[in-house]
Amino acid sequence: MSSTDSARVPELDGLRAIAVLGVIASHSGLIGLGWVGVDIFFALSGYLITGILLDGKAAATGARDFFVPFYMRRALRILPLAWMVVLVMAALVLLGLLLHRPSCTGRIVAMKDSAGTPMMCVCEQGRRGVCFPSGP
Repeated sequence: MSSTDSARVPELDGLRAIAVLGVIASHSGLIGLGWVGVDIFFALSGYLITGILLDGKAAATGARDFFVPFYMRRALRILPLAWMVVLVMAALVLLGLLLHRPSCTGRIVAMKDSAGTPMMCVCEQGRRGVCFPSGP
């Protein structure tokens, strides 16, 4: 572990909490300053990642010795969760397509979904169709 990982700064945790509260308040409609929380996260990330890279550079003999392990750690942290999100969303979309397929009689049918969004269902004769949003 680098010195930035082992030396935890409690003030940064407090700043991170303020950023989270700002984003949550913005999404709940209390204030419209959620971008401030996002900017705080970007600044904190840049600060922490720069510290990790500088510690790695000081301990390594060449650029390959600190860039490759850094990006491997990042990939091992981010990619498994990203792939899990992709797989879960794909399964939910497929489940939604299988459960919500209107019957069609060989014509184009205009309808609305349960939320009132206009949908356009294109169907073949005697088959069930798949619906797509027809507008913005």
